[in-house]
Amino acid sequence: MKSIRTWAAIAFVLVIVGLWVKSNQESERGFAQLQADQAKRAAAAPAPAQPAKAPEGMTRRTATAYCMQFIKQALHDPGSADFANSDEATVQIKGSRAMVIRSVRAKNAFGALRLQEFMCLLEEKGGKVTAAFVGPKGENAALASSILEQWKLSE
Repeated sequence: MKSIRTWAAIAFVLVIVGLWVKSNQESERGFAQLQADQAKRAAAAPAPAQPAKAPEGMTRRTATAYCMQFIKQALHDPGSADFANSDEATVQIKGSRAMVIRSVRAKNAFGALRLQEFMCLLEEKGGKVTAAFVGPKGENAALASSILEQWKLSE
């Protein structure tokens, strides 16, 4: 009787081990198939779109549009940004550099809507527009003033 129980226990353990080995093999095959499928999808996917090149020399419209994008990135809650009266902006352009002063109403860290004037100092190089400075007007005034002085633009 004892030997039958022993053999039954051994058979049971072997069946469990066999099932476990089989499931691991299937998992490995499934994982390999998943990796192959992902590689196929990656190869078939179109290349990511390149950002549109800025026109040679900035225009008032492009400078304002880029400034609004950079302001949104600087806000605590970018989704709350409201650029009412989109034509109201102070813009100075000198070649590939621009200074834009733009108002935006957005939520601050406490969730209160606040109207603020932002200053953007933008530069276009090789078809890409970058921000040398973006911030509320009057904040970091020394930095903004030194950039404006170097660029020979005035506030």
